[in-house]
Amino acid sequence: EVVVIFVIFEAIPKNFAVQHPDSSALATAPVVAALLNFWPIKWLSKLLLAVAQGVIRLFFGGGTGVAKMTEDEVLAMADVAHEDEAIESDERNFIRSVIEFGDTIVREVMVPRIDMVDVSSRATVRSALETAIATGRSRLPVLGESVDDVVGIVNLRHLAGLVAEGNGEEIVQDHMGEVSFVPETKRVASLLTQIRQGTSHLFVVVDEYGGTAGLVTLEDILEELVGEITDESDLPQDDDVEMIDGAGLVVSGRLNIDDVNNEYDLDLPKDGWDTVGGLVLDLAGGVPAPGDMFEVDDYAMTVVRMDGRRIEEVLIEKLGTK
Repeated sequence: EVVVIFVIFEAIPKNFAVQHPDSSALATAPVVAALLNFWPIKWLSKLLLAVAQGVIRLFFGGGTGVAKMTEDEVLAMADVAHEDEAIESDERNFIRSVIEFGDTIVREVMVPRIDMVDVSSRATVRSALETAIATGRSRLPVLGESVDDVVGIVNLRHLAGLVAEGNGEEIVQDHMGEVSFVPETKRVASLLTQIRQGTSHLFVVVDEYGGTAGLVTLEDILEELVGEITDESDLPQDDDVEMIDGAGLVVSGRLNIDDVNNEYDLDLPKDGWDTVGGLVLDLAGGVPAPGDMFEVDDYAMTVVRMDGRRIEEVLIEKLGTK
């Protein structure tokens, strides 16, 4: 009798549920919901949970009785699931991106001011449209006296409409839209909510002194979650990372340190800087020259290419493997 009960009411249902999880969950969900909402069972379960929590506090001290999973535990579970081939690499990376998304600030995802594409408020509509088309930008900031004086935003679609109507020789200042500003320390998750509630998809990032630090768009934020997004308006670019057999990685100085660490299983320090170039500048204590090499923790970082005072490429090598 015990064997029959075990096989019919224990083994068969469990095995069926394991083999058909979705259909089993959908079929049993209404029954479980009804049982949980049946007031005698509902209050009895609350009573038993309260007794269990009281016993835990009495014998083990403290605690709320509610187990909380930390971010590190979630990441560890994702790594284990990937090793067991339960999830793909892309799925594991997405889980990591979602968890880190809440701690990411605008400064880490923005386009820095040195890479900004802009137009003067005194430029013609036609020249602004040509700039937008040539650079693959759908929106451009409009500058007044300097890069720290952003006075508006122009939209490629609006510019094209003006040119089609024969207004291409009018100045941009008469047709620009209102500009939105955001501090560089704002959380990107909060900014995403702001974008969803508003109509602006481009924000000018300002530093603590009120100067222009860069630009951030909806695409920049989404790329922090899902990775690089390439569309037909993006211009072809060289790869940011080149694998060198037996000699480490040659990476763009503009790459975010967190992204390099996660993607290539490195452990570069991050304390006061966001990019690989920023780390090298800090190690150099000034502007380095091509060929300069610096050591930090277990890594050797060699400047490969400069563009003026900007570090364009860095060779990263693991010490002891050179």
